[in-house]
Amino acid sequence: MSIVEYGRIGPLYADDPSVAEAMVKRLITDMPEAKGFATVTINTNILANMILEKLNVPIHSSLYRMYMTEKLDIDTKRVFAHLDIDFTAV
Repeated sequence: MSIVEYGRIGPLYADDPSVAEAMVKRLITDMPEAKGFATVTINTNILANMILEKLNVPIHSSLYRMYMTEKLDIDTKRVFAHLDIDFTAV
């Protein structure tokens, strides 16, 4: 939980969007003391963003990536949430 008593969802990897949705719902219900939730999704994973839309989770801000060397080539279809906005791999 964050210092403002928000729960964090991520990292979240799943082979199937329905599994990811069930996991998000479970994580939310398992922390009733949280005043809200924060998560970071990748805008190219449409299904991940649809899950949040379905659960009425508002988009706070959109961030753009800037790379110093080369763009990371990642299959984002199975990444439904990651831990931080800097897309740290670990």
